[in-house]
Amino acid sequence: ISEIARAKGKRVGMVTTDSFTGATPSGFTIHAPSRENTDDIVKAYIDFAPDVLIGDGLSKFEKVINSSNEHFLKKEEKLAFASEFAEFELSINQHPNKPFFGFTEFDLDTDTTKLAQCTDMALNRLENENGFFLMVESCGPDRGGSSNNLKQKLVGVSALNNAVAVALKYCI
Repeated sequence: ISEIARAKGKRVGMVTTDSFTGATPSGFTIHAPSRENTDDIVKAYIDFAPDVLIGDGLSKFEKVINSSNEHFLKKEEKLAFASEFAEFELSINQHPNKPFFGFTEFDLDTDTTKLAQCTDMALNRLENENGFFLMVESCGPDRGGSSNNLKQKLVGVSALNNAVAVALKYCI
C-alpha cells in the first residue's frame, strides 16, 4: 500500500505502539519473507524512507545502523531522527523536509495518550496537496489478548480510540 501511495505522489506514514519491525507496520510498508528478518526489515525501512515512522524498536534500528556503514550514512544524510519522545518536535522542526524516524516506548498497561499525540504529529507532518497514507496501530488489544492481560487490551483500545478522535478532528 505504501508503494502505491508513494507512486501516486502521496506521503507515507506509520505509527505503532509496537516495534516498527512488527508484522502490521512492516506489512504495510516493506517486503520481507519473515517478520523474524528484523535486520532486513530495518534496512528496507531506511531504503524506503517513509515520511513518518514512529514506534518502538530503537535497539533493532541501532544494531543495523552500527553494523552497516551504508545505512549509517543514509540515516545521517536523509533522515530526521529522534530516539526519545521528548525529542520528536525538535527533530521534526529542525528537518522539515526529511523523513522522520521517531522511536519511543509505549507503556501498554497505562498510556492512553501518547499514541494520539504521535498520530497528531504524523498527520501534521504528512499533510500536503497530494494527500497521504497513514497507518496507525495500537498493539495492546492483540498483545493483551495473547497474554491474557485484560488491562493491556483495555488500555490499547482506549489509546486507539484517542488516536481515532485525533484523526477525526483532523478530517473535520
